[in-house]
This record gives sequence, structure tokens and C-alpha cells, in this order.
Amino acid sequence: MRKIDSLSLTVGASIVAVTGGIFLVHAHDKSQVGKAATEVADAGGVPIPDRPDWNWDVRPILSQNCFSCHGQGMQKAGLRLDIDKAAYDPIPEDKNKRAIVPGNPGKSELYRRIVSTNADYRMPPKEAHKTLSARDVAVIERWITQGALYKPHWAYIPPAIVKPRKARSTSRTGPTSRPPSSSPRTPNGTARRSTRSTATSTPGSPGRACRPPLRPTARP
Repeated sequence: MRKIDSLSLTVGASIVAVTGGIFLVHAHDKSQVGKAATEVADAGGVPIPDRPDWNWDVRPILSQNCFSCHGQGMQKAGLRLDIDKAAYDPIPEDKNKRAIVPGNPGKSELYRRIVSTNADYRMPPKEAHKTLSARDVAVIERWITQGALYKPHWAYIPPAIVKPRKARSTSRTGPTSRPPSSSPRTPNGTARRSTRSTATSTPGSPGRACRPPLRPTARP
């Protein structure tokens, strides 16, 4: 009877230890959510886009690091990441998990694995010899947080026609505007002085300046 009790206690302790270890691993992984963007900012790296785009920002990262095992050619664990429905649906080999949960990186198995510090849980696996940079992780994190929107290949997206904005007129109109000057101008834009002598000007002549008379000089 004592042997059975000792065996039960040993098995029970082992279960508690294993459960506690799993809890600590998941708690640590959960604590990583939101740290990627902060690490990139602290490191002074290339800033991540405000709204990461699937074609231009996210797909190149997954294509380089994930599609070889979870793309069109191969789907390990039945998981495919290059199609939105396959990424959103429960993982075939683990129905309780989803690779991507739009708006929630902490519940997205993709994000949890790329930030995990557990070598047996982290993705890409060690034997793949691939590692995501802190900026790559931050881009994926922000993309999932903003809804994880997939888009068709850019070659199949029709170009959008953008109408140019009307330029604002800088000319003044109305009673406050001044009429153009009729004075002749030199090439540098200054008014040309009249070459006509003012010595012939007479008092009362319209538009002409009157030269003051000479002062009489006293004779010796």
C-alpha cells in the first residue's frame, strides 16, 4: 500500500512539474507580445511601416522564412501561410490553435512561435538555418494587430486612378490688385530712368519736374 502511495505521489509531482513548465513557457512567450516594435525602436533600426502591406512588407518575410514548409509546395502539420483562409482556420493537426488570429498576435500561433525562446517550439526551426530579425517580427506583429489583411498578388491588382489636385492660384484679383506698370523696364526688372533732360522743364508743364531757379550771385 505504501509503495502505491509513493508511486502516486511521484506521478502526481511529475505531472505538476511538467504542467508548471509548460505554463512558464507560454507565460514567457505571451510576455513577448508587443516587445518587437520596442526593440526595433531602441536599436535605432529601420522603422517599420505604419500600416504593413501584405505584398510589400509581410509576404517577402514569410516567403523567405516560412513558405518552404508552409506554402504551396509543402504544408507541414497541414498548415499553409500563403492563403488567408488556410492561415485563419484551425491548424489541421491541432484544432485548438490557429496560425493567425486577426487583431490578436498573442493568440496567433505564427507569432507565438517566431518570438519563443524555446528552441523546440520556435520557428523557423534550428535546422532550417533561418532567423527572423527584430524588424521582421515587428512587421508581422503590427500586421496581425491591424487585422492581418491578405491581398492578391500585386500583378493582379488593377492600378488606381488618382486625380491630381487643382493648383491654387497665387494671382490677386479684385479692386485691391494693382494694374501693371507702363514704365519701361530694364532686363533686370528695374524701371528705366528717362534720358530726357530736366533743364528744359518749365513751370506748369504737366508730368515734368520743375528745376529750381539759380541763385543770383553778388558782383564784386
